[in-house]
Amino acid sequence: QRRVHGVLKGSFKESLDEFDQDFVFNKLCNDEDESTRGVLIETIKAANFLNLKPLVELGCATIASFIKALGRDGVRSLFDIKRDLTQEEEQKLREENKWVEEL
Repeated sequence: QRRVHGVLKGSFKESLDEFDQDFVFNKLCNDEDESTRGVLIETIKAANFLNLKPLVELGCATIASFIKALGRDGVRSLFDIKRDLTQEEEQKLREENKWVEEL
């Protein structure tokens, strides 16, 4: 049974063994072509339905790595999040939550 490590720290892709890298980034989706990510989502749904926990974990970790790579503005755009804080409020939150930047 495979375990997924390194989603939040370091390079996710490099933390995978060769088989998982090939399966996720060549067979399921192309990490540079966003239009192929729907196949990954459908695979996660099917794996969840079939109770294939390792495949669900691998798929979800892959999506988490894609979201992490987007950065703050990319995530806002992806999820259509509007900025409703002033720059001062945003800076205060960043200072209070510096630990997040260390992940």
